[in-house]
Amino acid sequence: MSQPGGKYQFQLGDILGSANRAVSAETSCGSPMYMAPEIFNKGAKTSKADIWSLLITILWTLNVGELR
Repeated sequence: MSQPGGKYQFQLGDILGSANRAVSAETSCGSPMYMAPEIFNKGAKTSKADIWSLLITILWTLNVGELR
């Protein structure tokens, strides 16, 4: 939603209603090629996985090594 002064407010919604279900509390990631190694190997989910995701996003955006 746009706010006064040219600012924006973003809201994250759960259109499928899965956020309130205990059975869906387990995280599932997308394509194995883009998963952090510890997630791929069913290891502990740490903030390092977020850094990995950021790196992959940057590499994809810049199309480094024709990643796209």
